[in-house]
Amino acid sequence: MKSFLVILGLVLSSSVLCQSIDKKNPGYIRAMGTGETVEIAKNDAFKNAITTVVGSAVLSERESANNKLTKNDLINYSAGFIDKYEIIDKIEKPNEVILIVNVLVKSSKIHERVISNSQKEKQIDGDRLSTQYSTYVKEQQSGDRYLDAILVDYPSRAFEIKQGKHEFKVDSNRNAVLIVPFELKWNYRYLIALSEALVQVQHGDNKSMNRIAVNIKEPGSFFLKKNMHYFNDTAKFNQVKNTFNSDVTLQLKINDDFGNIVFAECYQPSGNFAGVTSKNDYVLFGNEVEKETVQIKIKANNKMLEQANNIQLSIESKCFRKS
Repeated sequence: MKSFLVILGLVLSSSVLCQSIDKKNPGYIRAMGTGETVEIAKNDAFKNAITTVVGSAVLSERESANNKLTKNDLINYSAGFIDKYEIIDKIEKPNEVILIVNVLVKSSKIHERVISNSQKEKQIDGDRLSTQYSTYVKEQQSGDRYLDAILVDYPSRAFEIKQGKHEFKVDSNRNAVLIVPFELKWNYRYLIALSEALVQVQHGDNKSMNRIAVNIKEPGSFFLKKNMHYFNDTAKFNQVKNTFNSDVTLQLKINDDFGNIVFAECYQPSGNFAGVTSKNDYVLFGNEVEKETVQIKIKANNKMLEQANNIQLSIESKCFRKS
């Protein structure tokens, strides 16, 4: 199965009645929402208002198998939450509610976790705080899904592997030894897509935040570009860190004349492709290139060697063994 992603860019909602917005200080805008219930219609209006004020990054996630498209999803992500709202009008139809709502949107790319401050010592606006919190959490969860669409391709599409010409030897114990050299490095296009996704879901540029650096070196260039991304959300930071802390595994397969697998083995390369620096930044070392060899010892009574026709190294999400 192949999966591929297309970052389609930013779009604006068409379900907002007034789109003349000052991006630096948008104030209230009037949005329309529809749904089977008042709550669904209200959330639809919130989504439309957020998309209009802060924009929406759209990513197309597709999967194909046997040259047929099996999945084609659009993932929308908007970095904003609702600060205040007021329902102006409600139209009820059979199985449908239409709301006209005045909405105040704030960007969630905030340096601190303080969403709002009270104006009075004892009075609390529970509905406002609940709306702020629920829409902020939904935004973060939407960002998780948006980022997951990129992270799910690690490690199978995150690396490029170049297989060299194999050697055949006999060791001191009279075992046949097949030696396969390879070169492993980051996929430049994957790092670019990852960095673009991190730009959308990051929270600002406060130096005290959790920081993720993506080092990118364009093919054929000597220059290294470091893209730094800042997160005040530990869950999202760990989402990235835990993904790239997982092992990179090579799959080696030997096939016979008919394409049947006669031998399969898994190998762990020793390259350091990601890690933590002395400044506690989590870094993807985009310029890392690992050159190693895989060695297969074959005993004299093993019939695999005489059946072998093709040998291939690849990076798979799931690796299996067959001897």
